[in-house]
Amino acid sequence: MKIRSAARLWANAQQRKLWQTTSGCRQAKMFLHGPDKKLSQYALSIPRRELKILVALLTGRITLNRHLTVIKIQEDPLCSACGEQEETTYHFLGECYANMQIRYSIFGAHLMQPAELHKVEPSTLLRFARATKRFSKLWLQWGRALGRTF
Repeated sequence: MKIRSAARLWANAQQRKLWQTTSGCRQAKMFLHGPDKKLSQYALSIPRRELKILVALLTGRITLNRHLTVIKIQEDPLCSACGEQEETTYHFLGECYANMQIRYSIFGAHLMQPAELHKVEPSTLLRFARATKRFSKLWLQWGRALGRTF
């Protein structure tokens, strides 16, 4: 048993080291600092529609204007709610003034730094995303497909 445990620790350390030294994945690295068993267990326990939103939020591959500009679907990366900064996941979750009241009611802070957002539970990130109604079209489409409402 000790060998298996040591091997698991070594593999996690190697994976974490590789993750930190690999270039790219800027958004994902802001939220994910390496293997996270608790996050994995949570992700496996939620419905697929919520998992898609969670993964998209954590990786930045979501229908926010910055990503839509990168993949050439849209020309303007500015936030559609405040118009002040590029609409990245970090801006959406931690900085956008249009979401300040919702952020305060859910996170307990008007503005949040990346280090603070990293500590937020995934279920709370999803609750914030749902409360802003920013992705309501996605939830509505998935709900219709599944015969549910959200």
